[in-house]
Amino acid sequence: MTEAVRVEGLCKRYDAFELENVGFSVEAGTIAGLVGENGAGKTTTIKAMLGLIRPDAGSVTLLGRPARWDDWRARVHVAYVPDDCCFPTVLCAQDVARMMRGLCPDWRDERFDALLKRFGLEARKPVKDYSKGMRMKLSIACALAREPRLLILDEPTGGLDPVARDDLLDLLQQFVEDERNAVLFSTHITGDLDKIADSVTFLHAGRCALTATRGELLDTAGMARLSAAQLAQLRPGEALRVRRERHGCEALVRDRAAVLRAHPDWVVEGASVEEIMLMIAKGEEA
Repeated sequence: MTEAVRVEGLCKRYDAFELENVGFSVEAGTIAGLVGENGAGKTTTIKAMLGLIRPDAGSVTLLGRPARWDDWRARVHVAYVPDDCCFPTVLCAQDVARMMRGLCPDWRDERFDALLKRFGLEARKPVKDYSKGMRMKLSIACALAREPRLLILDEPTGGLDPVARDDLLDLLQQFVEDERNAVLFSTHITGDLDKIADSVTFLHAGRCALTATRGELLDTAGMARLSAAQLAQLRPGEALRVRRERHGCEALVRDRAAVLRAHPDWVVEGASVEEIMLMIAKGEEA
């Protein structure tokens, strides 16, 4: 498959935070999730990909083109939806469309109007009278009205009610039915990942803790409940993260079937995306 995104060795240093050697890829025709606790580095990674901040090291390739931080041409077919609406609140959706029409040569009025109708947004209602969820819908409508090839969203479902969230996830799946398109979205709502993500990258403390397909996570990885003596029997690399407790420990293992073949009397079960995220956030390196 063709890669829509490749991030390699991405680094960005601040006084109180450091993004260190982050790398992952997103295939065309797929939806990828970028997850982690608040402060893990999700937004910093996205901003570096988009050229909104200048990384200290690393490279980004978007839709097959190397994307220097100051090269807007590499991002012509990329649409970004931030976690908060950036339009002046005195404008209405019609005003926003007029503004976008002048800024974006690839703007499609008919696509925008169809999305407003689908989302139930009033074209003449000021943005200041929109709820948070409605503002997010407006941002998404603007992004998709450009007919991009790569859609990047930062916490897109955070302000949506369950029905609107489900509708958005369906829309993203429809978007990648064109196998030239791809989606990367950050989220802390693991149910979104369970429903639509083809691959997931977990960030923790500015580092890439794990990248895997959803199948690898749900069908292969597992959670083992072990004693300290059992933990010591695992081979190097079998456990990804460990959380020690008073009466034993939990270990996130790379291949639960392999562990059970070697130790059939152990308790090793499948792990949900949420359990994996919590283990990465709260556990320690094995």
